[in-house]
Amino acid sequence: MGVQLLDKTRKINKLLHNNSSSKVVFNDICEVLTEILDSNVLVISKKGKVLGGSKCEGVPYITELIEREIGKHVDDMLNERLLSILSTKENVNLQTLGFEHVNSSCYGIINPIDIAGERLGTVFMYRNDRPYDIEDIIVSKDNRYPGLSLSCFSVPVPEHPVLCVRPGRRCC
Repeated sequence: MGVQLLDKTRKINKLLHNNSSSKVVFNDICEVLTEILDSNVLVISKKGKVLGGSKCEGVPYITELIEREIGKHVDDMLNERLLSILSTKENVNLQTLGFEHVNSSCYGIINPIDIAGERLGTVFMYRNDRPYDIEDIIVSKDNRYPGLSLSCFSVPVPEHPVLCVRPGRRCC
């Protein structure tokens, strides 16, 4: 487990540290998480706006309640359910979120994005036929790896699809 976990977190850190600007686009983070976790990934603002996303080959999009296009909004009731989740939830039964037409072998991870005690949005990941293991959960939520509690970022405008890295601030 250790070497694979380290490799996964290095991919995320590489994205964050090799970026020539001080901004990281949500789509870039989603693509790295898709590659690492074999999942479709969406970043959704607290108002329900899709800020970024990435599709994993072999994992069908859930079209029910979700607009995957950046700038569109997810269903209001789905967003309320996502916002009611206060800490990372793994291997979520998607039917409890209101999805009626999903395969029962579809598993999800819901990660709240909180910065300085304020809820800014949610990272929603899902895949078919394989529950998330402990490694996946660590990569998706551990603060020491900005894998996505996103504690190492500030967001200038919650509805804007770009994160600004705080200069001179150390994560961990």
